[in-house]
Amino acid sequence: MTNSVTKMNDQNQEKSAMESFAFLIPLVSKKKAKSWDEVVLNLERTVQSINASESDNYLCLIAHDDKPDSSIWQHKNVVSVQLPASSISANSSVKEDKARKIKAAASWLQINSSTAHHYLMFLDADDLIDSRLVRFVLEKGNKQGYSITDGYVLDLESNLIKTILDNFHQQCGSCFIGYFRREELPLNYMDRTSVFSRIYDVKHKDHANSAIRVGKNIEKLPFPAVVYCINHINSAQQILTGNKRDIKANILKSPLLTKHILSTRYGISTGFEKANELPFEKAQKWVFIGIQKFNVLLIKYLRLDLLRRFL
Repeated sequence: MTNSVTKMNDQNQEKSAMESFAFLIPLVSKKKAKSWDEVVLNLERTVQSINASESDNYLCLIAHDDKPDSSIWQHKNVVSVQLPASSISANSSVKEDKARKIKAAASWLQINSSTAHHYLMFLDADDLIDSRLVRFVLEKGNKQGYSITDGYVLDLESNLIKTILDNFHQQCGSCFIGYFRREELPLNYMDRTSVFSRIYDVKHKDHANSAIRVGKNIEKLPFPAVVYCINHINSAQQILTGNKRDIKANILKSPLLTKHILSTRYGISTGFEKANELPFEKAQKWVFIGIQKFNVLLIKYLRLDLLRRFL
């Protein structure tokens, strides 16, 4: 039994050596950031979650105009991808800015990596990843890619977290892992014709479909692998719409559970000490409103049933 387990581990290590996992992270510039200090803080938390991975076979490629002054660069798996000043456009949209940085990170691999095949994840600089993700993808080795349809949303204002099932990819940009041969990667940040760019240059909810169109059999990842962080002033969603998102309209998890999820699966053990339970009065009010709505629907149903009986 021991020999068979050892042999299986050796095979997994050999397979992982031929393939690697990389996170491609686009970082907003100082000029476009609402708060550069917060940008750096969020990035450090994201990298912390990555570095808690159960597998060490990954790279964290951070593409930027301005390099943060941070200790994250001391980790051997974290790589700085500096874009040329000539690539910066004051009029570029959030999507265009992300695209040139994602492609710059991918082209870094094309030029600098000797690995023939890569699992690449498009990851926003404020989201968190599950510590099991890299190991699962490399050991499973489907050689196609994954769509992340289940995940969590974390409200950084209230420290409340909720589960998103089936449509996480429609809400969060950190929702796709592609499998690419080296020759499928872009040569530079301006690329539009590579297989990589043909998959990436669509809305994030369509990444899996565009990968399928180029012949990749994308699977759904079987566990919630990402925490989508919202309601901070640098979030792309808030910059684009000017509005905060309200997750209180849905079922909420306790802030205490937030701490548990982040510490056990995402390597984040600090920063949520001040989380408090929702006030009991508010919880009472929400239950009361729910009962009221249910009663209204019940009365309408009974009236319709009576009408049917007498007509």
